[in-house]
Amino acid sequence: MRWQRFIYEALLRLKPGRMYKKLCLPTKLANSGLFLAKLQWLGKYFYTFLYHKKKAQIAPFMILVIGVLLLAVTATMLIGEAGFSRLRLVNVADSALVSSASSFCRDINSIRFIKKKMHLRYVELQAKTLFTPYVTWWDGLKDLYSVNNLFGILGSYRLYKQAKDSADNAVKDLRKSLYRSCLGTDLIDEPKLYLPSEVIWNDEQKKDRIIDLDLDAYSKRDSHFQKLYRDLTNSDTWQGNDLISYSFNKTKKEVINFSGIFTFGEPDNNNNKYESYLKVEVNVPVKVKIKVKPRFIFFLWWGKGYPLPGFGIHPCAEIDIKVKNGNAGISLSVEKKSSFKNVPFFGREIVLKHENKARITGGGSRIFDFKVMKK
Repeated sequence: MRWQRFIYEALLRLKPGRMYKKLCLPTKLANSGLFLAKLQWLGKYFYTFLYHKKKAQIAPFMILVIGVLLLAVTATMLIGEAGFSRLRLVNVADSALVSSASSFCRDINSIRFIKKKMHLRYVELQAKTLFTPYVTWWDGLKDLYSVNNLFGILGSYRLYKQAKDSADNAVKDLRKSLYRSCLGTDLIDEPKLYLPSEVIWNDEQKKDRIIDLDLDAYSKRDSHFQKLYRDLTNSDTWQGNDLISYSFNKTKKEVINFSGIFTFGEPDNNNNKYESYLKVEVNVPVKVKIKVKPRFIFFLWWGKGYPLPGFGIHPCAEIDIKVKNGNAGISLSVEKKSSFKNVPFFGREIVLKHENKARITGGGSRIFDFKVMKK
């Protein structure tokens, strides 16, 4: 436009010089009406600065690029750490359920062998008395409950007690295995700090610098978590709880101030003392019942010249195995909270949770097995 050209030439006449000859015509931004024409002369300093200082403009751009790259690398690291933590949590929970359910079914199937052994003892005693002739009924009963046969009956009773104890321990061992497989792994990443006796300084005041570490003593010493976990598992009734949590910190300062703690229930979050926690919830409605079954033992006596039936009672001839609430399944829920307080500009914590369930099948003439249920 003519008026724009006029203003441009007027500016050149006022202060002719080399730097003003490099000025270009008004930009499209001015044509859009965003700037007033009378302020156009301010643009000459901007264009002049770009012309003479264009080599320094790469520095802000590079700083911006480096900042974006650092943020991208940090975000990738955190996303990778969160993904790896979730994968590890899922693997630990699934393997805990599969191994524990498999061990439980193996224990129940071992009781089936006890049942079979008791049945064979009963058949053996029945065959012995059935093919032995007796004069009177009383003779048959005396032989049935003789010392030799009583040892066999008492042996069957001991097998029944063994089966009952195995059934009671099977459920306890199932709960223990689920808790041990989750709590005893590396899901709890509480740091193990060096003791003052394990650190070697270059001066007596211990203020200058560290020159060596006693790694042998450090590796042989149990951590705070290992001591608490050992004390927990040595107790008698710890596996009877449906929910066990461990609250802990991951930064050095917080670990020194507040050490980790086990709780039977929800994690200890009093005054936000702990940054992370691991929560394991076990639901085992399964119960194994062992019921003893008495059986008759028949024999023949010839008191009147022809065979007459007689019988006695075997009090522990067989057992019956029943797994109650097997269809209800064994459920395991593992939840972990991790904290990233040392990383700025990102979320400070992440909560991961995984649940799985298995159903017990079998019984009667079928062996006991488990099946992982779909969510």
